[in-house]
Amino acid sequence: RAVPVGEDDPDYIKIELALRMFGSDADSRVSRRLREEESLTYGAYALLSSDREVSSGLVTIRAIHAPGNVGRVEQAIDEEIRRALRDGFTEAELESARRSWADRRLQVLSDEGSVASILASNLYWNDTMQRWLDRDERIRTLTLDEVNAVFRKYVKPDEALILGAGDYD
Repeated sequence: RAVPVGEDDPDYIKIELALRMFGSDADSRVSRRLREEESLTYGAYALLSSDREVSSGLVTIRAIHAPGNVGRVEQAIDEEIRRALRDGFTEAELESARRSWADRRLQVLSDEGSVASILASNLYWNDTMQRWLDRDERIRTLTLDEVNAVFRKYVKPDEALILGAGDYD
């Protein structure tokens, strides 16, 4: 689903963290349900693709599955979306997502190629590492209410475009 959120939007970090809780890690809701509990997928993911130049992004939820599981996978994803919209996320999920974010940040900063890419990007955008520090601080200070509200604001299952690719004979 297209959303009016670019990388500099105040909602960017909020929706990133909400999608991380929903489906970006092995411990996320959709991954736990589809892979661990029901063994329906090889992997399930939720992510936001956005840009600094355009105030627009795309929320994507994906699942890699056997063709015979397509109906059950779609139903389970829909149920998990609606559960998150109805009940929200928990403090434990928020803390787990924060730790995951911090761990990923450390991995990126421990890789010379990634650091070189970040520095090149900073030069291109006339930016500094303060941008990263500000984001990290924002992650640490987001409230559960903010994250739940932004998930409800941008994740609309009735407006979703559902696509499949593969051998569905």
